[in-house]
Amino acid sequence: MLPPETILLFFTTCVLLALAPGPDNLFVLAQSAQHGRKAGIIVLAGMIMGFDTDTEQSIAENLQFMLTEKIPMISHYLLTPFPG
Repeated sequence: MLPPETILLFFTTCVLLALAPGPDNLFVLAQSAQHGRKAGIIVLAGMIMGFDTDTEQSIAENLQFMLTEKIPMISHYLLTPFPG
């Protein structure tokens, strides 16, 4: 069992990374994809398409990044707004 301090540190780090989108997340993803396999970790990348700010170019760039980094599992989701 992990000590409570380690769990709290991990949880806090995850929350901070989730709240701070940008190039730092791409760096973490790239490092995990490159070095994680050596440690037996498989990286799964998910991408939601359909936001108002998405363009064909931005979607293509994100897909190309995932392919370039050789991410073994990629999930694509289509944004589906629900009324209400």
